[in-house]
Amino acid sequence: MAVSERGARERMVFSAAQLIRREGVASTGMREVAAHAGAPRGSLQHYFPGGKEQLVNEAVEWAGRYAGNRVARFLAALPEPTPSGLFAAMVRQWTEEYESVGFAGGCP
Repeated sequence: MAVSERGARERMVFSAAQLIRREGVASTGMREVAAHAGAPRGSLQHYFPGGKEQLVNEAVEWAGRYAGNRVARFLAALPEPTPSGLFAAMVRQWTEEYESVGFAGGCP
């Protein structure tokens, strides 16, 4: 599903995961998440009555599912799945990704 096809809630969880990845939890504000997601600020209280803690928890859960699915895709693409082959494939992808964003996309 493309980002633009996601609802406001899903965009905010995704945006929180991206901002936390770049800036860390302490430096990621709720208003920044709403702005990044293109969602009204009032929707924060509507969708996340538990505040920042709820949003961060959901963003971490989303990131965990994403990472698990990504590992599964890497494994499926390997002709002979081995731990070292999986690690090498993931490191190649991470290196390409981090270089393409000027090393600004890492997790603090």
